[in-house]
Amino acid sequence: MTPEELSRIIAGREGEQVEFKPSLLGRRELAEYAVGLGNSGGGWLLTGISDRPPRRVLPFSWPSEDEIQRIRTSIYDAARVRVDLLRVEHPDGPVLAMRVPPRPRGMVFHTQDGKYLIRLDEGLRGMTLAELDAIRREAGGEITAQPVVGAWSDLVRPAGLEALRELMREAGA
Repeated sequence: MTPEELSRIIAGREGEQVEFKPSLLGRRELAEYAVGLGNSGGGWLLTGISDRPPRRVLPFSWPSEDEIQRIRTSIYDAARVRVDLLRVEHPDGPVLAMRVPPRPRGMVFHTQDGKYLIRLDEGLRGMTLAELDAIRREAGGEITAQPVVGAWSDLVRPAGLEALRELMREAGA
């Protein structure tokens, strides 16, 4: 990302492909934004920019190269999303740009603790069963129709069951 591209994004609005944050988020929140942005087609989380218009570049504590690598690893461990972290030199100061790739066709990004998130306008929200099914149908085959070997209790985590119950409540099932 060039400083000119960054300036154009700053002049625009926050939405499904762009999130502005004034300071570095915690690793769990970064993983959740990676999931939500990736499920929405990919995009940018820009740190060091005010999140309310008129937007401006803000000073923040710049992470070391080791810390940047730990952040990338942490996001991958928590959500299996490979992000790029870039330093973009804006005339008003540096900005940390996290580029999130779009999810692969037929697959849904989710956090290791079972959160299936998507961006809607300026926020993150849980995905519905209908949204999850629509994405999985993109792949062509129905993966849930395949027999699974082993005891179900060894294959399902309690957190996964709770997430499923919540999705079922939202869907009115």
